[in-house]
Amino acid sequence: MHKKLSLVVGVILGMPLIALGAPVFSYQQAQSVIPVSSTDLVDMSQPSYGGSTSAGFTSYDDGSGASSPAILNDGSGGTYGVHSVQTAVTTQNTPWTLTYTLAGSATGYDITGVNISSLWNTDYVDQDYQVAFAPATNLTNFTPYATEIANNTTGQPGEDIQSSLTDDTGFLAKNVGAIQFTFSPDSTDAYGHQAAYTEVDVLGMASPTPEPASIGMLLAGGMVVLVRRRGRRG
Repeated sequence: MHKKLSLVVGVILGMPLIALGAPVFSYQQAQSVIPVSSTDLVDMSQPSYGGSTSAGFTSYDDGSGASSPAILNDGSGGTYGVHSVQTAVTTQNTPWTLTYTLAGSATGYDITGVNISSLWNTDYVDQDYQVAFAPATNLTNFTPYATEIANNTTGQPGEDIQSSLTDDTGFLAKNVGAIQFTFSPDSTDAYGHQAAYTEVDVLGMASPTPEPASIGMLLAGGMVVLVRRRGRRG
């Protein structure tokens, strides 16, 4: 299929449109809890949250109970000064994946940003993760978007780190039906810091549904482009 026609059909059918711009990554550090969202797309209280699955996760029990990925979308950034795996998930020796499925929009969602928070009150903490997107039409067909690393650079234990991932086009991806994170042990830190996470926020809105007239015009336009190009070759 011709590239331009493929793009037209892909947008109409809800296939993922990974932004062609550049990822924009930044992070902040504070000796306090950095606010998180309780109304983002994957927060468990929102109708856009369709469930989650994890693979390769190793639970850790520090005496207060076993850790669980379920705390990563509960709308809480933890409590500063309270050390517990009940409010943070550690990544110890091997990578693991966490997949969120979105619900409530047949055309998927347009993703504008991802914020990830890490609060570990008695030690240094870092981040090392990859984010990938799958279309609303195929929830297992993931396309990697970016891999990001955030290191504690202040030398202060017990800090909160919050990273922010955006795109210079305004959208990381469009028509998204699932988001997958791969969390890895931090391999770039010379001080032996571990990776840990307290909250994952995925920001965006429901993808618009093209009107029937617009769909016909777009398809017709794509066919015209295809026919004209083929005619030139002949």
